Amino acid sequence: MVGCAAQKPLNADASYYEKIDAFPDEPAASNGTEPTEIIPVPKAKPVQIEPRYMVNDKVNAVLDTISKFERSKKFLDGFVLQVYSGQSRTEAEQVTGQLRKNFPALTSGMQYIQPKFRVVAGRYFSSLQAQSDFNKVKSQFPATMLVPEMVPLK
Repeated sequence: MVGCAAQKPLNADASYYEKIDAFPDEPAASNGTEPTEIIPVPKAKPVQIEPRYMVNDKVNAVLDTISKFERSKKFLDGFVLQVYSGQSRTEAEQVTGQLRKNFPALTSGMQYIQPKFRVVAGRYFSSLQAQSDFNKVKSQFPATMLVPEMVPLK
């Protein structure tokens, strides 16, 4: 059985002792065989390696498949600025109007996801892209949050 056993108290009278007589006081003297000057080493020429197996066709087929799959995507993971979230439609409409008035460059809109209304603005693929707009909007709308959301591709 494994457990926490009580430790024996250390003897305060016992002194620490280490035998250091076996170690010399000074480092070993050099025997004169050490190099006194630095000799430059010639740089090696790059070697061209020939491929042994034909993988290119297989890799190209896989890359084509991936690119077709990527082109078929309609949405990507991204971020939006959520300026308002609540149950009042009139407040959501007021916030949307103020947002469009103060920030006309931002695409904004109101969404109803039962049981609440959301006012969102902007579409960003990374939080770093959204940071400058987030700071501007947050100064006028303190409840603004950066929210992950699927962003449609154009």
